[in-house]
Amino acid sequence: MTVERLEREMSSRELSEWLALQSLDPLPDPYWIGAQQCAVTASSLGGAKNLTIDDFRPVAAPKRQLTVEETMRAVRGAISIGRTRA
Repeated sequence: MTVERLEREMSSRELSEWLALQSLDPLPDPYWIGAQQCAVTASSLGGAKNLTIDDFRPVAAPKRQLTVEETMRAVRGAISIGRTRA
């Protein structure tokens, strides 16, 4: 559902109820579910018995810290884009 359709078709009260339900009973992490399925499959196919769910969960790549020069280029670029839109 798009944001536009959501705003048109769902009342503020209904959205608040869905948000409250999500805070009480959140949806499970889809990465955890997939990792669990992979671990069970690997185990049932004779994979290593010491594998855990964490062995199949994706690991985020570490974020690279920008250098001062890269940061300044990004800021200057954002400023120039803002000036062309005004």
